[in-house]
Amino acid sequence: MLKNCILVIASVLGCILLCEGLFRVYEDTFLSDSYNPKGPVIDLEALNYNDSKIARKKPAGQFRILSFGDSFCYSVVRYPSSYHGIAAAILDKTFPGQTFRLVNFGEPSTSFYQYIQAVNTWTNLVDFDAVVVNVFLGNDIAEVGLNIIPDDLPLNKVSRDRFINLQTGRKRRNAVPHAFGLRIFDYAYAYIQMYFQGDYAKKTVPEPYTFALGRLPEDVYYKNARQHLLAGEPSQCATLARGWQGLADLARRLDKLARDRGVKVAIMLSPSEAMVYDAVRQATAARYHLDADRIEPDLPDRLARRVVAMVAPDVPVLDLLPIFRCAAARGDKEYNVSETHWNVDGNRLAGQALARFLAQTWLHGDVPGLPETEPCLTALPETPLLHAPDPTADACLSAITARYPLK
Repeated sequence: MLKNCILVIASVLGCILLCEGLFRVYEDTFLSDSYNPKGPVIDLEALNYNDSKIARKKPAGQFRILSFGDSFCYSVVRYPSSYHGIAAAILDKTFPGQTFRLVNFGEPSTSFYQYIQAVNTWTNLVDFDAVVVNVFLGNDIAEVGLNIIPDDLPLNKVSRDRFINLQTGRKRRNAVPHAFGLRIFDYAYAYIQMYFQGDYAKKTVPEPYTFALGRLPEDVYYKNARQHLLAGEPSQCATLARGWQGLADLARRLDKLARDRGVKVAIMLSPSEAMVYDAVRQATAARYHLDADRIEPDLPDRLARRVVAMVAPDVPVLDLLPIFRCAAARGDKEYNVSETHWNVDGNRLAGQALARFLAQTWLHGDVPGLPETEPCLTALPETPLLHAPDPTADACLSAITARYPLK
């Protein structure tokens, strides 16, 4: 009797394991997102990017710009209200002989080595004319410098594993959460939940925001703000040295791409809310018992421009901090309340700045009317400022290169 029971149990377990193995093969083959598309059209929304379908071959007359970065590139705002859509619309009007398309390959919770991986992947899969990488100086340096994000994190790992389509809130059948160890149980549970609770997340967001929008608890918000100020502390320069090496590696990769493929490249430096608004910096410093006067909100920008100029002087840099600080000085709010990302107005300002920068840098023109309608666009620092005396930045650069020779 005992022997028969053991055989039955063993048979049941064997069948479950066999079914699990076959199901995993099926999942990997037919359900998992593919980053090696073979057809002429790639559905970026299906891969949980904040974009739509894109033809691998560039349409005639289109100037296509591939955009990379973290959640500030991904944006919590949908196209055409994201800075990608704003910039493309302005360039379309300015240069009527061609159309412009900014393709959003932003990946939340990533940093320099994911940007490099994404550039390497997508520039070999789709036609393009140019590449812009959005470097979020709030945490990119710290995330690499403190090993918060692994260098080898797979392409778009965070978004493609999300059970929710971040554009629509629809539950994704090809991204069922891992909960029970066995995938057949995971799928069974997910489908039961979808049957009783519906195919969409129980959450509403205002237009034109995505489901990536979400208010943070106060402690989490200030924890993020604290991290966003680390690169502005001269005392942290040596500690974050590897993060600055990551920026140098990115700049070198873009420089090589431009030389090898004959395409345009650029880096956009995006500031955090704590770098833009003195009140946020002061409140964060008080909460963590820091001396706010020892935090320099523009130090990351000064250092970033120096690092790029040192290793890849031909890669142009757009620095958004002075533009956003100019807007803040007149009372504008460019960030969502209790949320670290740009709101619609912030996306509009970033898109206007990017369009004007690309027009001047790549297209040998300008964007008529924008400096008059948005005077803060003229707040861009000039390249000669790199050669102005800056003892703090120079000391930081020395501390960085002592650990990681950037050249």
